[in-house]
Amino acid sequence: MSGLIKSTLQFHAKMDAGFSHEILALLAAVEDQSRQCAQCELIKAEPLNEWIVECAWTHKSAMLDHFTSQPLQDIIQLLASRSSRIMFESTADVI
Repeated sequence: MSGLIKSTLQFHAKMDAGFSHEILALLAAVEDQSRQCAQCELIKAEPLNEWIVECAWTHKSAMLDHFTSQPLQDIIQLLASRSSRIMFESTADVI
């Protein structure tokens, strides 16, 4: 695929099995609700306790719809409850 649009949430939190399971379940809901979502994943970043939630979209409009979706609101709420910092970014990328 080429020309995917990526949305990322980078956050700082201590990860445990329950927390990662909750995040992955919510990411699966994002993928299920949008046929335009190519993939969502949870990625370990550096330094310690840094994590990234990254979703790749085939169309910008689908990504924009995602910004007001219930699954994203649920992810943000979960991250806000367990994280000391959250940053958001979206980029056009060629994969």
